[in-house]
Amino acid sequence: MAGATSQKCRSSKLARHEHGLRGDELYQATQERDALLRNLQQAEQETEAIRQSFAEVSHERERYRVNLEKSLQERQALQAEINQLEAYNTLLQQQINLLRGKTQA
Repeated sequence: MAGATSQKCRSSKLARHEHGLRGDELYQATQERDALLRNLQQAEQETEAIRQSFAEVSHERERYRVNLEKSLQERQALQAEINQLEAYNTLLQQQINLLRGKTQA
């Protein structure tokens, strides 16, 4: 009987020890899972921040493109006006030369 009691005691200690090990493993697994979840949440936040940043850059790029297009159109309009003024200036210069020629003759 003493042997049986001793055997039960050892078996009980072994069960508590195994339960303790399983509890430690469960705790460690829970900690690892929580760490993975935190990392996942952080990665999701970083991904969202990158998406927002990309959207802002895309909007800025579009504004830049529109402004560039507007500037090019204004430049073309100014160049056309310069061409007209130069042509008018040439015409006036010819008329002046004609008038000078008539007055000198």
